[in-house]
Amino acid sequence: MKRNHVKLLGIALLAPLAASCAQQDNRLVGPPVPSPLSVREAASLVQGEVGNGGRLSHIDCLSDGQLFGLDTPGDRNGPVRESRLLFVHNDGTIVEWPGR
Repeated sequence: MKRNHVKLLGIALLAPLAASCAQQDNRLVGPPVPSPLSVREAASLVQGEVGNGGRLSHIDCLSDGQLFGLDTPGDRNGPVRESRLLFVHNDGTIVEWPGR
């Protein structure tokens, strides 16, 4: 008789533990946070945007993306070059650098 009581007591003690392990995890989890773009990934995005005619130089890594300088050749009739700053956000969008 005592042996049955010990078994029942053991089952009674382990039942809540087993039930808690069997419950589903209902916590809300947000969307995954994308990792920042590497300089190489950002450069390939910018180069694809501007084509092969421009010279690209990396300027700075910022907390939310990469800053690049772009020199494009001018007309064939003159040495005028266009220079601009392009910013690549970590999500891959490219914008003209507005300054900070």
